[in-house]
Amino acid sequence: MTPSPFPVGSEAWREDLSDVILPLATYDTSSDESEGEARGGAQRCGDELADGDGAHSSAAAPEPWEATPPHRVLQLMRENEKHGHKRRGLHGKGRPPMSPEVAGVRRLDPAQAHEEFDDIVGGSDGKSTGEPVIVRGLVDGWRAKERWSSAEAFAEHYGDMPLKVHELVSVSGMGKGTELWLPARDYIEYAHTVDTDAPFYVFQKKFLPGHHAALFDDYSRPELFSEDLWDLTPELREGFSQNRFFCIGGERTGSALHVDPHFTGAWNALLCGEKRWVLFPPETPAEKIGVPTDLHDMLRTPAAYWWHDWYPRLTAPGGDAGRLGMREVVQRPGETIYVPAGWWHAVLNHGWTIAVTENQLSPPSLRRVWPQLKPDRRRARRLARALRRLRPDLFQVIASDDAEAEGDAASDGSEERGEGEDDDFRMW
Repeated sequence: MTPSPFPVGSEAWREDLSDVILPLATYDTSSDESEGEARGGAQRCGDELADGDGAHSSAAAPEPWEATPPHRVLQLMRENEKHGHKRRGLHGKGRPPMSPEVAGVRRLDPAQAHEEFDDIVGGSDGKSTGEPVIVRGLVDGWRAKERWSSAEAFAEHYGDMPLKVHELVSVSGMGKGTELWLPARDYIEYAHTVDTDAPFYVFQKKFLPGHHAALFDDYSRPELFSEDLWDLTPELREGFSQNRFFCIGGERTGSALHVDPHFTGAWNALLCGEKRWVLFPPETPAEKIGVPTDLHDMLRTPAAYWWHDWYPRLTAPGGDAGRLGMREVVQRPGETIYVPAGWWHAVLNHGWTIAVTENQLSPPSLRRVWPQLKPDRRRARRLARALRRLRPDLFQVIASDDAEAEGDAASDGSEERGEGEDDDFRMW
């Protein structure tokens, strides 16, 4: 992390580094996460996160989700530079109106979606970019239809469940960050009362033994999306282990424009509230649709601002919405949206929402995404080996277009040892 140019402790420093905390002079060199947390977690937090007089117990360090009491977490959330301000007063403004000129998204029943699945995902010809669609009825039979149907129902069943709302990182960039967790009922109260421009959004991707298993029992992957090529072997899955997320948030939360990682498409099933989606085809120039090019702007700009700034610009008379292939839809409870690989998309939540989403590399999209995946040599070789052994039919799909696929599949993996890979998917 680049050090702040401002004097430590000054007002400018607090504005510039409100997302970080100062660590004490300890460095985490452990290779084991639990070892590092136990050895350095409490010391890294220091008095900044201490409750009361700052005294530290000689007992074992608390688990990360217990280290900071809820009232302190809420205080840190209110003081956060990105999420704690009301500079543009979005709380008092209405939702940006939808433009009737923007193309919509088709709604299908499961039978229709199954019949058109290859074209929806991306087409076996390798040329089609796929089509975002809404599929109705895929959540029928889920326990989540009752347990996630409202904030009250979720609190009744999961009020004590810890939800990760944020992570503070050290100024030095060394050591592990300090995770901020809230019990679900505290987050629900926060989401219903907060009046800032960019409330915190729970994008739960870390799951704790004994705390989150019930959420996975509440739903099942729809049969329509049953095949994920990253599931072929444990080795492939380990390379993209963060592929399931629970998205929980209130008004003005959402995600900024992004493309999903590792050449995956995604299905997203909504159980309560509404999600407003905007989507752009692959290869749409980022600068044409308002994706920040500056890292500071990317990290500090509230996701909701795009809808007030760029959406009116793109949809105004003479705007680029039509030329860029922009699409928009409001997803309702019980509906599942599918976003094909490579599509830009952003979300603005309307009211309290709970959804589950999974990223997947669907077999029909393989021919289209293989040329983009190949530069990631580690994953490409692993996938080629798995395909030749377990899905020879799909291996022939890529081998027919790529003369090097046989060589990739024949590699024994020795050349990959010691190579690192980044599996951290962040929603900025």
